[in-house]
Amino acid sequence: MTAKNFFIFQALVSLVYGLQLLFVPSMLVAVFTSQTIDMSGVLDVISRGYGTLLTAVGIGCWTAREAGASLARRSMLLMLAIVDTLVTIVHIRAIIQGSENALGWTTVLIAAVLAAWGGLLLSKETKTDLV
Repeated sequence: MTAKNFFIFQALVSLVYGLQLLFVPSMLVAVFTSQTIDMSGVLDVISRGYGTLLTAVGIGCWTAREAGASLARRSMLLMLAIVDTLVTIVHIRAIIQGSENALGWTTVLIAAVLAAWGGLLLSKETKTDLV
């Protein structure tokens, strides 16, 4: 459960979802939603924007995988722990409201594991390790 493994796993997950949302958002949305949605206009732009963000997070995590203890790595871990926690909450809410189908629980599981893993790594880093 090293930071390197965490960043690699986070990068792969972010890139898989991010690239799909960036290039074929209607396909990914159709798989996860419990209702028919028109992907024109604003929803398409928002999906592609989120895909852009996830792709950037994936690239950032991939480049951070070799980083030693530093303020930058600690900041990345903090950001990812917060983001993954919020993603977990957002998707649980969407499933409960009926906006997402049962496949959304896979996203909840992945995000919750990443949030816990990132939080654990963050708690293990001490200020004396940071340069």
